[in-house]
Amino acid sequence: MTDNLTYETVQFDLFPPGKRFMKDVGMALVKIEHGLVSHYVDFNYSVTQQLPDGGPDLAKIAVLSHLHYEIDTHISVIAKALKDSGYFSDKTEVSTTFFDENQNNVVLLNWSEDMEETTFVDLVQPFSDKWDRLQKLLHSNGRLARYLYGILLKLEKEGKEFTGDWYRVKILHLYFQSFNVSLDSAFSIGILHEQMYWRFQHESDAVSGQKNQLARDAAELAKPIKAAERKSAMLECVARLWHEAKNELGQQAMRMDTNASQAIFALAEKEKPLPLLVKKTGKVKGPDAIRRLLPELRSLGKID
Repeated sequence: MTDNLTYETVQFDLFPPGKRFMKDVGMALVKIEHGLVSHYVDFNYSVTQQLPDGGPDLAKIAVLSHLHYEIDTHISVIAKALKDSGYFSDKTEVSTTFFDENQNNVVLLNWSEDMEETTFVDLVQPFSDKWDRLQKLLHSNGRLARYLYGILLKLEKEGKEFTGDWYRVKILHLYFQSFNVSLDSAFSIGILHEQMYWRFQHESDAVSGQKNQLARDAAELAKPIKAAERKSAMLECVARLWHEAKNELGQQAMRMDTNASQAIFALAEKEKPLPLLVKKTGKVKGPDAIRRLLPELRSLGKID
């Protein structure tokens, strides 16, 4: 990963003097931007990394390492979920090595039945003794990436795109296809993780809420309102939108009823006012229906 990106402190909070953790004086939320994509990370900072205003001195903080740490955390959780789904061997272990802040630090041990069995103890031995095994372990990433790509193609062929497993495999493939996660891959991982979280945590609630709102609107429209009351409410609504359009477009634009009705319709499309909705469809009444109300409103002195 390179440092071709920008940082911005969004918010920071100082710890009370009696409740500081070790040498940390505060916590910061930082926005990281790369091209058109942004990501947020939070971390603690010490007094030596503090500006006069109390905020963090980003020039003294390895912000990128915090981003990489968050990615490693997501990858560990996703890898364990795929193991539970049966995509890896039962002997698979997910380990975090912390060899280098600029290198992929999540390692999948024994993910295939035909691999030489390795334990986490092997990883923490002195490099001089275990260097050969470490090299083989890191180079297995290429084999793992090809395996994940094959799963990805299989899921897509079976029409399982955008399922939970598809998102997880896609994210792991982006991570393990190279030893160092590029900025593009890092932010793609973040976007995919956000999409997966939204789809499986909030989308059903959002769709359900939308359906409930439509049902409430339909019930409201179905209430027996007398014709005179409905007509009066519709006239008041059109008059209000006429004046809003006049304030926005000017008196000259509202002189012709054809133009005025189009302007009112455009505002109604955005607002969806109940008096102007068609009972059966829930759609806004068209410009012609609105135009026919304007002469009556003018005779009542509600519009110019």
